[in-house]
Formats: sequence, structure tokens, C-alpha cells
Amino acid sequence: MLLAAALLAGCGGTSAGDTTSSSGRTSAGPFRAHVRFADAAGTRIAYYERGQGPPLAMLMGTASTMSEWDPALLRLLARDHRLVLFDYPGIGLSGPWHGRGFDSLADATAALMDAIHLRRAGILGWSMGGFVAQRLAIRHPARVSRLVLAGTNPGGDRTVLGTRRAQEIDSEPHPSEAQILGELYPPNRQGAARRFVRRLARAARGGEIPDDFQVPAATARAQVRELKARGDDFVKVYSMLPAEAYFAAVAEAKAVGLPVAGHLPYTVSAAQASDAGQRTLEQVFLEIVGADRDGSAGTRAPEELSWLR
Repeated sequence: MLLAAALLAGCGGTSAGDTTSSSGRTSAGPFRAHVRFADAAGTRIAYYERGQGPPLAMLMGTASTMSEWDPALLRLLARDHRLVLFDYPGIGLSGPWHGRGFDSLADATAALMDAIHLRRAGILGWSMGGFVAQRLAIRHPARVSRLVLAGTNPGGDRTVLGTRRAQEIDSEPHPSEAQILGELYPPNRQGAARRFVRRLARAARGGEIPDDFQVPAATARAQVRELKARGDDFVKVYSMLPAEAYFAAVAEAKAVGLPVAGHLPYTVSAAQASDAGQRTLEQVFLEIVGADRDGSAGTRAPEELSWLR
């Protein structure tokens, strides 16, 4: 990833933003991310910029937000580049996604560039972001001055898959932090992995990266309606979903006639999920056999779970 700074040193483009030093300070003091919104691709895309120099758009990996780039990498790249970081439609602070597939995300990236008057930029795509970056280069070649692909694949019959264990973790909708870091970092570099997580936490507290991990209830409801409109037959929730968004999604799913699947959010008890309308075997285990998410013993007898019948 650090090679990107050298590879992109010759990118052409315009300058914008404060000059950023290696310490993360700008000409106006410590850098603080200022999130803006652009109307593009039929939705609202959240983004922020950092640094000054030739523009570099950074395309993140699967289900990750613009806040999950390593702050140390951003400080390095921002010395010589105008970084453009954003949440894909349907992720983080951005609005609902009305498309499907990597071509749709590539088109959304080009639409964002139009909206912020960015004619041409270097493109750095990591993991799934590399898939989007490749489709962007194919579908919108005039927008790409340089292309940097990190930790990604070309797709098709040239794809080189990871180990079976890595594929299982990558396919798991709610992998643990230990699983993720165990795959991203070799065994002898787990200390570096933990330092990365601490850097993220410090940067979030100091405002160096935006807090886009929260999902507004309105966004959750809109995403459920979008799933219904495009013909999906269920709604899948995940462990990190905030309680407010979870209850909004479940209520909307009930209103439009879609069942809810997926792991319970950490902020929601099995009893609350059951009362809201989600029906999973995970809840049966938590409520009858084991303890609820708060560590307390299961509180309901089997006969109370009438929906099992």
C-alpha cells in the first residue's frame, strides 16, 4: 500500500484542501475530517477530502466505510495528494444504493467525480475496491490518470482465490475482529494489527476520520424498501447495526412483507429482537439454552416462544 505514494507521484490534476504534514497536522492546525454530501447516481454520497496535490480517489473494500483506511497511510499520501475518500451508496453515511454489481459502483464513483468537478484522478482500489477500480477504468477510462490495485483480483478465470479459511471468513457476514486481523496480518505481525486498530480509535476520537459507522433509521428504512423493490426475498441484518437502525429496518421489513435474517446486533437482546419480529434459531439458543447478549440467563420458557410452532 505504501508503494502507492511513489506510483502516484506523477498524477495530473488540480489541488484542493490544506497541506498535510507527516504528523497529520495541516497548515491550519490538526486535520479534522469534514464530511460533505454530493447528489450523484440517484442518491446522496458522503465524502471528505484531505491533503493537497494531484487528486487520488480511494476505493474501499467490502462493507467498509471511508473511516477504515489506516490513518498512518492517509497521512503519508496526503503529503503530496488531494485525497478523496467516500462511502459507496448503501454504506456508512451515504444514501441507499439503487444498483447492483461492480459496474454500478464504478458508475457511482464516476458520478461522484462529476458532482465534485473532478475531471480526472488517480484511483487506488483495495480488495473489493480494486474490482470497482478496474470496472471504472474500463467503463470510464478518461477519468483515470493512474490505477493502483492493492490486495485484489482481476475476476473471471484469472482469479486467484485465497485459502479456504480466508474465503470462509470473507464470506462470513459478521466476522470477528480477531478473524479479520488474523487474515489481513501474518501471525508474526498481530502486534501491528492491534496498533492499526488503536490508530483508528485515536483518529475517530480526535476527528481525523469521520464517524460514519452509524446508520440513520431513515437510511435503514429506505434500504429495506429498495430491497423489496428490486425483488429480494429477505432482509439481512448484521451484528454492528445500531439499535435504532435495526428496529427501523425490522419494522419496515414487516410493513413490506419481508422476513428478517442475519445475526442479532450486539446492541439488541434476543428478547427485543423476538418482540420486534425477527425469528432466528440464534434467538432460541440465546433465550432458552444460553445467556442473552447482556450476559444474563435466558428469560423465556419454550412455551412463550409461540412463533416456534
